[in-house]
Amino acid sequence: MSGGWTRDELLASVEPHTEMQRKVRAEEQFAKKRLYEELSVKFNRTDKAFEYRMQNIFYVMTLLGRDWLPGLRPTKKVSAKIASAIEELIGLVEGRKMAPFAGFQVEVRDQLRQGNLPPQEGNRKPAIAFA
Repeated sequence: MSGGWTRDELLASVEPHTEMQRKVRAEEQFAKKRLYEELSVKFNRTDKAFEYRMQNIFYVMTLLGRDWLPGLRPTKKVSAKIASAIEELIGLVEGRKMAPFAGFQVEVRDQLRQGNLPPQEGNRKPAIAFA
């Protein structure tokens, strides 16, 4: 995984999302900071690392047309490889097969930013066809 993140660390970051969303809908209180602290102890990373990773997860959720948790903004600074892994783990946690979409979206975004796309071929003045 990118940046040394293991599949277990990513899964442990993705799993609480469903529960936090349920609590938001039920208007129950919860502390995201406590979750980050627990994960930091378990995986020997900083709580800030898990907070940032959660922002990546929320960004992937936005690509999938989903809501994210209030008080934590999604961040677009996620690689296509990690976005794909997060998307796969979301499907695993939710018990459904998901078509790969998020990783592709991030890859396209990055290619557009870099300007490395080949020129498009085609006819600038196509003939009008009537059926």
